[in-house]
Amino acid sequence: MCSSPAFALPPTLLVPVSSIVYDAYTTAEKAISTLVGFGMPPPTNASQQPPSVDSNASSQPWGVAKLGYSWEALDVRAFSGTSESLAAALEALVLQDGFFGDCVLVQRFVPALCELRLFVVDGR
Repeated sequence: MCSSPAFALPPTLLVPVSSIVYDAYTTAEKAISTLVGFGMPPPTNASQQPPSVDSNASSQPWGVAKLGYSWEALDVRAFSGTSESLAAALEALVLQDGFFGDCVLVQRFVPALCELRLFVVDGR
């Protein structure tokens, strides 16, 4: 769906957990190459690091790896655009306690000013 302009979705990949466990670095290289193939600009500064939560740094991550079922930032890891940073993010997600999924989403980082959340409790 991300390859169709009608959906206005950022370039996104489903990365199998088996690939991450087998060789996270090679999997990260392929994921970055595929995202660039989708038309995402290549990382311009390989040494760029994602800003920490309490920093006022103006640099932004190149992309994010996240678990598809999660609705909290706990299961989202930013990466700088290097294979090393993405491999570390992928491994951190799949090796955390309680994760039993079969894939991880990898996509372009989309800056946002706010995030809309809707909670439905007892059908209301």
